[in-house]
Amino acid sequence: MMNENNYKKYEGDVLDKYRPEFGLDAYIPAPELVQAVEAARLLGRPLLLRGEPGCGKTRLAEAIAVELHGEAYRDFYFPWPIKSTTKAQDGLYRFDHLERMQDVYAAKEQPDDPTAEAGLMQYVKLGPIGKAYERMNKFPEAPPPVILIDEIDKADIDFPNDLLWELDKREFFITEVKDQAGNDTRIGIEDKNRAPVVIITSNDEKELPNAFLRRCLFHFIEFPGEEQLKGIVKKYLEGLTQRETDKGVSSISIGSGKVVDSLEAVLEHFKGIRGTLRDNLNASKAPSTSELLDWARILAIYLGRADWSVDEQMNLVQNGEIRLRPEQILLKNRDDERLVKNT
Repeated sequence: MMNENNYKKYEGDVLDKYRPEFGLDAYIPAPELVQAVEAARLLGRPLLLRGEPGCGKTRLAEAIAVELHGEAYRDFYFPWPIKSTTKAQDGLYRFDHLERMQDVYAAKEQPDDPTAEAGLMQYVKLGPIGKAYERMNKFPEAPPPVILIDEIDKADIDFPNDLLWELDKREFFITEVKDQAGNDTRIGIEDKNRAPVVIITSNDEKELPNAFLRRCLFHFIEFPGEEQLKGIVKKYLEGLTQRETDKGVSSISIGSGKVVDSLEAVLEHFKGIRGTLRDNLNASKAPSTSELLDWARILAIYLGRADWSVDEQMNLVQNGEIRLRPEQILLKNRDDERLVKNT
């Protein structure tokens, strides 16, 4: 399903640190995730990602685009955040009927003008999928663009099935615009051996149709192991320090070194809170990597100040008085706070 010429593989290593030229934090995928991306590309199928919120599902698509396209990645990266009101059509195209009628009434165009149909494409506004297909045709020798369909389970139940043809055949038709033969205008990838990289994320808010699942490759992002988690936090803190240095601020204003020195205690406390909530059926949400990085950032900021420190419970203390507890950053629910305090 791919053209071997100029094939560039995703290795998962370009964002192994903070990249100031892109303004992006480090993104360190597990080897299994990198291999899942390669398998999806070999098969020419979308990669459906599941995993708890905050585990890095959404950032994968951007990381792939950066590695495949470098500084030009924004021209080849097409994110599509899904909402409850999103329709499949939104990802393909929208025909601006209002602009069309305004032009007719302004006498810019006569409805019976024989050239009117040919000019209708100016009213077609392509969505993320349409733009990606167009980009592939315009740059046939470049690595494929990356489409992110983010949180597909937020849409209604018909949404995934409404995209079956468009993702499988890599084409769709614009019913408002006819070609010379009077048929709907086709938008699709000309080279049938090429496919965009399609990353689809789901938080399991609802089940997806079997017909849709059959057309996807599936990967569940496991929570990082201790060493990987430690590496993620270190890389994130290095990025914070570099950002401050790039701004002309002394890196000593970010206490990332102090956090790294106490990283074992930070992770141990985090694991304790996470384990308590994971083991309790009444818990709402165990903290994920995202919350851990938020906590690391808060620690780095405050520990860069002379009058701040942490106590044995990892509370932030100013001049001997507790100012901020880790639960205030790591947890999102008052009942979860109570469960943690009672352990």
